[in-house]
Amino acid sequence: MTALAERLVAGLKQRGTRHVFGVPGGGSSLDLIEACGRQGVEFVLTRGETSAVLMAACSGELSGAPGAALVGVGPGAAAAVNGMAYAALERSPLVLFADRIEPPPVRPTWHQVYDQPASFAPVSKAARWIRPDTDGTEIADLLDLPTAEPQGPVHLDIVAAEASVDAPPVPHRPAPAPEPAAGASVSPALPEGLRARVHGAWKPVFIVGLQARHLGDETRALARALGAACLTTYKAKGTISDHDPLLVAQFTGGTAEASVLAAADLIVMLGHDPIEMIPGIWTHAAPVVALSTWDWAAAGGYPVPEMIAVGALRPMLADLMPSAPQPGWDREELARLRTAYRARIAYPTVAGISPDFLIDSLQQFGGGQIDGKPARLAVDAGAHMFPTLARWMADAPLGVLKSNGLSTMGFALPAAIASALHEPDRPAVAVTGDGGMMMCLGELATAVERKLDVTVVVLNDAMLSLIDVKQRKQQRPHAGVASRTVDFAAIAQAMGAYGTTVREVSQVQPALAAAARMSGPRLIDVHIDPSGYDAQLDAMRG
Repeated sequence: MTALAERLVAGLKQRGTRHVFGVPGGGSSLDLIEACGRQGVEFVLTRGETSAVLMAACSGELSGAPGAALVGVGPGAAAAVNGMAYAALERSPLVLFADRIEPPPVRPTWHQVYDQPASFAPVSKAARWIRPDTDGTEIADLLDLPTAEPQGPVHLDIVAAEASVDAPPVPHRPAPAPEPAAGASVSPALPEGLRARVHGAWKPVFIVGLQARHLGDETRALARALGAACLTTYKAKGTISDHDPLLVAQFTGGTAEASVLAAADLIVMLGHDPIEMIPGIWTHAAPVVALSTWDWAAAGGYPVPEMIAVGALRPMLADLMPSAPQPGWDREELARLRTAYRARIAYPTVAGISPDFLIDSLQQFGGGQIDGKPARLAVDAGAHMFPTLARWMADAPLGVLKSNGLSTMGFALPAAIASALHEPDRPAVAVTGDGGMMMCLGELATAVERKLDVTVVVLNDAMLSLIDVKQRKQQRPHAGVASRTVDFAAIAQAMGAYGTTVREVSQVQPALAAAARMSGPRLIDVHIDPSGYDAQLDAMRG
């Protein structure tokens, strides 16, 4: 027989999990860490539980295998809830292990004891107390659940005294692929008339969403064959290259992309998930059809499509491929729409450092091709995300990591760390505001400890700028959004990373070029001019 902790780690490894992130308590987490060492799964000690779960969730998004995290009992578990909410709302495959106290019946205790599974239930596909006598098939089902559509997190409680107790085998199952292999003969049936509807469109628009991130080649091939105009969501950015002439805009549900949707005669939501839109009313007149890995329309998602095909996307994309290329959109019209879109969302001219200039320079001096590998961008929530995602050019799927469904701050650095661990020879760039950086500052030490190729760029204006914009638009008193200016470069240096501060436009490119020559983590603290955020937000969302 083999101990429960060993069974669990072995089951994850068999499903493709390579890292477990966390802050251990003194209970079952210690058994899990030992099991990781024996199984060849790397345990990554983080500085906070929220960051650990965010790293694990991003690891799952990048690999397609379940991400994994562990936390201690009580406060450790409570601190993990934000990360679990991210995984739930971002469709990230994840397993979270938490220590559990089982009070002895002769001497009950309330110390650190609360119903942990109940606290995770709203943000988990399942929340269970796993014991040595739990059936191995049930455990296998729980380890497979994160990658079942719609993907999401699972929470498992383990009592310290039971983690080392022998448990029955977990059935061996092949690691599930995100999609059937190319050329697979099994294809989900398309709704009657959907193929004719798509092929009959003169000006189709693809809204490419997070489910298509692992199918860049197939998605691009179908778009080109149909001559479709393309919009990508934030989480699908790069699935259609930002340099592709068919790519017109990013899709958020705002007003900036409305012109291309207004000109469409059919909107195809390809791998889109309703969590990728901001709340609002669907105003576009063109009929909508959808291809999805799960039936979000039946679950109440909007807009309500005329038809929805549910199943594996790859064979559906193959079935929709026309026998001969179709003309689709006029390329000159697409170019005009693209130019107008980019002009509309551009950051206004300002006296100080413009975020647009900063991001353009970042991609030129340290964020572009490094040793033949394009850097992967992780971007935090906040006003700075609009110019960052508008200017950063992504050419490949999964080139950008972004919290969209939850839109949590404190995301960019943990996500960049997960990227650097997943793909060590690919540079990672984290772009964050000063508010988001303060929420995960300790993880700089994690990056230093691991000697990761991570560049952190802080757009520093000593303000929660997005909330400041909303506060002023509502004509409220200015309160609760400004903070003391923090010297992030000095903090980075104190932690063992390279750090530098930029206050003038003339300093931007030399500072980025110098940082790119450094090894290990580096941080550039840029004092930007926030005065253009109001106009940019109006242009994007109306």
